[in-house]
Amino acid sequence: MTSDASQETAGLAAARREIPTLFPYLKQYRRTLVIGVACVLITAATASVLPLLVSRTLKHITQHLAGSEGLGEQRLILYFLAILGFALLSAVFRFYQRWILIGISRKVEYDLRNDLFAHLLRLPPAYFDRMTTGDIIARATNDLNQVRSMLGPGLMYPINAFFTMACVLAGMCYLSPVLTLVALFPPLLMAFGTNRLVKVVEERFTLVQEQFSKISTYVQENLTGIRVVKAYVREDAEVEAIRDLNRDYLEKNLSYFRAEGALYPFFAFSHNLGRFVVLGFGSFLMMSPRWGFDVGDFAAFLIYLNMLLFPMISIGWVLNVIQRGVVSLQRINEVMDTEPSIKDPADPCAPPPTRGEIVFRDVTFEYIPGRPVLRSLNLEIPAGATVGIVGATGSGKSTLAHLVPRLQDPVRGEILIDGVPARNYRLKDLRKAIGLVSQDHFMFSATVRKNIAFGLSPEEFLADGVVEEASRLAALHDNVIEFPQGYETLVGERGITLSGGQRQRAAIARAVAIDPKILILDDALSAVDTHTEEKILEGLRGVMAGRTTLLISHRISTVRNADWIIVLEDGAVAERGTHEDLLELGGLYATLHSHQLLEAQIEEMIA
Repeated sequence: MTSDASQETAGLAAARREIPTLFPYLKQYRRTLVIGVACVLITAATASVLPLLVSRTLKHITQHLAGSEGLGEQRLILYFLAILGFALLSAVFRFYQRWILIGISRKVEYDLRNDLFAHLLRLPPAYFDRMTTGDIIARATNDLNQVRSMLGPGLMYPINAFFTMACVLAGMCYLSPVLTLVALFPPLLMAFGTNRLVKVVEERFTLVQEQFSKISTYVQENLTGIRVVKAYVREDAEVEAIRDLNRDYLEKNLSYFRAEGALYPFFAFSHNLGRFVVLGFGSFLMMSPRWGFDVGDFAAFLIYLNMLLFPMISIGWVLNVIQRGVVSLQRINEVMDTEPSIKDPADPCAPPPTRGEIVFRDVTFEYIPGRPVLRSLNLEIPAGATVGIVGATGSGKSTLAHLVPRLQDPVRGEILIDGVPARNYRLKDLRKAIGLVSQDHFMFSATVRKNIAFGLSPEEFLADGVVEEASRLAALHDNVIEFPQGYETLVGERGITLSGGQRQRAAIARAVAIDPKILILDDALSAVDTHTEEKILEGLRGVMAGRTTLLISHRISTVRNADWIIVLEDGAVAERGTHEDLLELGGLYATLHSHQLLEAQIEEMIA
């Protein structure tokens, strides 16, 4: 198979594979779609009558000038009114065809955008470690717009072109079958050339979309890390890097538009060639009395030929739009076809967790196959217990925290919540019972109140005092009431207007507000001083009473009052016991404790 043939086969295969995925979206608008298609048919039919009316009008004028009897101005006025009426009727239905069919494409875009976002939220965090944010944004914006264009103009114009060409060709054959056959030669030439050009357009557009994803990713990373860029005086270097990416984007776009730009001159040449052929052969028919082809017929035929111009051009344009749409749809379907590795069980148990007992039974977890982060971990945490978890960086503390709410699933073994495997709970039920404060303390671009109330239902959000009480427990309330608008103060993107300690306390308040059965604080106090840490822990003691709490920290001061403490080393439990027991043991915990005491003394001396 030749390269061109294989490319054509691949393009057709991609279209056959990807386009049917849109049928469920179109199916719900099938009645509206039928009405839109009917409007297209009426538009084409009424427009195709106009040249025949022009032919009749010119014949009437010619006969009147020749002195024929019985022909007057009254009939001429009727012809003019008929032309005006059909033109108006065609314009009205043309408006409705655009309104209906383009409207359907906008509605499908709305549905597809919602489904794409919902699907992204169902995917596990590990997926977003593989995909860059910029690439996902490019697919959800630029690619989705291309799919919408394929469904709007890409759907309307082919239907319009088909009906228009059918009606126009019928009218041309009615006027002169011989001249119609001659006039069809240029469109056949155009179809062959368009097929060759569209392949090149598809390849170059794919490169454009990929480069757009790279630019989106780079800009997003720089804006997110703007403080790092400024701190290391990297503005000029980053501007130069984005300039290089933009230069590549420009070159790929110019290459794409060179290929696309060749289509329209080719269409114009083909159409002018058609005019030349029709003028030449049509003049011959007019001069030969035996064909019965007069000036009125010739004028109508030329109008029909002009009416063919837009359908012929639209065919090439639509092929281009469809090719781009298929490429973009393929990129979107790559995301939509990704099955969540963590999902609800087929037969979920009920009710959701009510006590908070956690059991790790021979749990092993790997981010990279063959390199376990947790190794055959066995751990029983009674309901209502407060457990401290300490260990060196990379020992598996945060991984352990993420396994409980099933942000990750173990490779081997299982985790039981209240005696039931965590995999048997609905994700919604399981996670509503767990308040997780992770290390990044992410804040949304919203008010302080909305950030703290993020996990609450609308009814809970409106309840008086819920947000304020959670804020007090996290030792944040005194800071918030000093803000310009209190709890209605906007925190900026990623909570940029809050200090690191305030973001941590806001994240703790968010977890406390949902009144969870299990509370997990993953290094949640690392950004506050020891005095504030003690104040927060004092406020949380009432919250932790009666609920299972995992205190994950590198600070001994955070976990020392826990009911018991486990020390992780290389993904396994190295030590366990109370603070006093572990100090007496003289192992890893005692060494860590002595180092931190020494660091605290040095800091006091420096202060």
